[in-house]
Amino acid sequence: MGKDRDKDNVLEMSMVKKAKPLSKVERRELHEKLYDWKNLIDRGKLEDAEAMLPELSRCKGKWEERPLDLLYHLFLARYHRARGDTEAFESVMAYLERHMREFDDEHTHYYYRMIGICKASARLYKEAMKAFSKAEEADGFREWVDSTFYYVIGRCLSDMGYSHRAIDYLEKALLLLEETGNRVYEVHIQRILAYEYSRVGRQDEALKIVNMLQLGEKAKKHLGMKSSGIYCAIARIYNKLQRYDDALENIDAAFEDTTPGTEEFIACMYHKALAKIGSDRIDEGISCVDEALDMITKDNEWGPVWVALLDALKHSLMLDNPMSFEFMRDSVLPRLLEHMQYDEAIDYCNSISAFCAKANDTANALVFKSIATDVYEKYISDRVEEGV
Repeated sequence: MGKDRDKDNVLEMSMVKKAKPLSKVERRELHEKLYDWKNLIDRGKLEDAEAMLPELSRCKGKWEERPLDLLYHLFLARYHRARGDTEAFESVMAYLERHMREFDDEHTHYYYRMIGICKASARLYKEAMKAFSKAEEADGFREWVDSTFYYVIGRCLSDMGYSHRAIDYLEKALLLLEETGNRVYEVHIQRILAYEYSRVGRQDEALKIVNMLQLGEKAKKHLGMKSSGIYCAIARIYNKLQRYDDALENIDAAFEDTTPGTEEFIACMYHKALAKIGSDRIDEGISCVDEALDMITKDNEWGPVWVALLDALKHSLMLDNPMSFEFMRDSVLPRLLEHMQYDEAIDYCNSISAFCAKANDTANALVFKSIATDVYEKYISDRVEEGV
């Protein structure tokens, strides 16, 4: 840390000696160019963004133009992250952290916004929401907010189970998207919004979006573009709506350009199993589960989560087998909780409780009902206490 400060002090002295303030017109024009650069980065036009770097270097190292220098570094961090250059990204973020005392509201908004995006990507949702809250608290933040900002917050809230709040942010994202014309995340916003509509009973709105998504994906498929991820997302929505045949049709479409063994393929197999089981084709559903389990390896980033979900799905159908009952109780439920699959843990506890009640095992029925209640209360209190 001492060496970094020394470097900054040397840089500061050199910049003071070479101070040549920009005119008001130059300052305004450069500020506008920084936002043009940011928009290129946000739209994924990284080659065009790279071409602007020499011109934008006028911001870098101009101590007399400190606000522009800091804004340049904030957008530079976005650029490096979009390119997947982790080392460069972390270096710029460390620089910004050392100079937070110099931030104005514009810098504060973009800094905490980037922190929130990073935390959300790591599924550290509580920390992400704290950062997004700080970004929203910056005076005048509405001047800098865009559809991407609301989309990422909506996605966080969706993953955390806050359907109604997620819908609010996702709808805001779509409105801003229409205003700005930046449609990069439009399909992602729509698919999450449709799923949340299906969760809160707004089936007609969910199906309206699904129909639009299907038309768009059919057009992409005609052009030879990959559409498997969206077809799988559509299947997930149809499963939620208990339209299992429609779910299976979309999963089949997803499989056409999905590679076996990938996270995407395993997700498709999981939702296919859910659709088969939902339509009372239990044996076929279990076969899908076994096939998916066989292809999971240590190379799958979310392998342990998928194993827990697939084990839970399979053995919840075999509770009359004492080994499956014990496996669910002693292994599967703890793993679901470990991987924060709270909704599934609650659903399976309730299923086991109902199974026990039907078998006149009142003691275990009460035990699992109590576990479901405890998990629910902890699930909610953990989110609320953290200020979400």
